[in-house]
Amino acid sequence: MLFIGLFLVLGFGIHQNTPQEYQKIQWHDLISQDPITPETLFVNMNLNAISDSDPMAQEMLQDILAEWANAPINELLNDHAVNISGYIVPLDWAEDRSLNEFLLVPYFGACIHSPPPPANQIIYVKMDEPLKGARSMEEISISGKLVIQRNDAAAMGVSGYTILPDEIKRYE
Repeated sequence: MLFIGLFLVLGFGIHQNTPQEYQKIQWHDLISQDPITPETLFVNMNLNAISDSDPMAQEMLQDILAEWANAPINELLNDHAVNISGYIVPLDWAEDRSLNEFLLVPYFGACIHSPPPPANQIIYVKMDEPLKGARSMEEISISGKLVIQRNDAAAMGVSGYTILPDEIKRYE
């Protein structure tokens, strides 16, 4: 019995010291099995008959943004160690051009142009140590713990996820 207890203690110690393994995910993995599609919001409307300047078009855009802000997330990824690539949307530039927080988005130009992607396609990143020399729309790969947590970055978009980064790989 002592041998089994010693084995379990040593086995757990070895397991705890192994490097973190990250599940490589793609942006589509963040989408729930019940995704929102804008077409379903306006089934009975003739969208071709409405111009962009029409107040009804503006109202429809606001409806889409409200739905996308609550886009269903993939709860199976909560608290998982993941790796995902995307683009930086800065939220707080410091004088030395470092970032303490930013959004990670799936494609170049997301959140810069309107409308932003759905919340399940935006990840909020909060750094313990500032990311030095970051550039807007810089492509990175980030590894860390993904948690379901809603963050509202006003005009930049609403994120459905937060990642607590362990490592950031920059592409040059």
